[in-house]
Amino acid sequence: MRISGLVLSLFLGAAVLAGFPAPGLASHDVGSGKPVITLATIQVQKQQAVRARKDEAAEPIDPMEKLLNTVAKEVGVTFEYLRVPWARALRMVRDDTVNGTFFASFKPERTAYAVYPMKSDWMPDTARALKVYSYWLYSLKSKGGDWDGTRLVGNVKRIGAERGTSIIRKLKGLGVTVVEAAEYWTLARMLVRDRFDAFAGTAEVYRNIISRVPSYAAKVSRSTKPLEMKYGYLIFSRPFFAEHPDLAERIWDRISIINKKH
Repeated sequence: MRISGLVLSLFLGAAVLAGFPAPGLASHDVGSGKPVITLATIQVQKQQAVRARKDEAAEPIDPMEKLLNTVAKEVGVTFEYLRVPWARALRMVRDDTVNGTFFASFKPERTAYAVYPMKSDWMPDTARALKVYSYWLYSLKSKGGDWDGTRLVGNVKRIGAERGTSIIRKLKGLGVTVVEAAEYWTLARMLVRDRFDAFAGTAEVYRNIISRVPSYAAKVSRSTKPLEMKYGYLIFSRPFFAEHPDLAERIWDRISIINKKH
């Protein structure tokens, strides 16, 4: 019987609040005896989708989880996934109530509590990133919004973004009002209700939304150019990495090897 990632995380959180340090490895899979590494990741908003569309399609398997499950099998560990809003995932890594999260772009301030795969020059090792991804501008067709690679076009003054994401800094630099929400489903609903002019999100997130609520596609258009390209990493909490540096490095190395095969 496998102890759930949610139960483990609640236990770890209670331990931290009580003043006890969270262990480097959360548990062991009772069936296989493999170490269990608890990873927080972006929430799968199933309940919101059901409310939006009763004939919801089956939940797609996250390709990053498929990759990580292959990594886990080859390295000899088990990953348990705890799905929460992104800002909370980062907070849990900071508090060491989970062992890590994915896929996080590189922000220097995150290195205060998290460890990235690094090169010898103390820069993140892009060869060991989980994936390359882009943020796009998704705007109401009625507003004619676009990003042409250098500037915003059309009537775009208020842009939504998921709380805690790295794209927020760029949006603020463009001089627009940024409306933050905990989940992408909230952003999508707010957009079609004309609560703001556009939102910034990844292509994967938008495809997931459209696959469940096809009517949104008739109201929303994607920008001509991506707002920004990012490398997404699996990052570990500093206490976890301090206790298991070799294991963390093997996991990152295996990510690189598997990615090069595909």
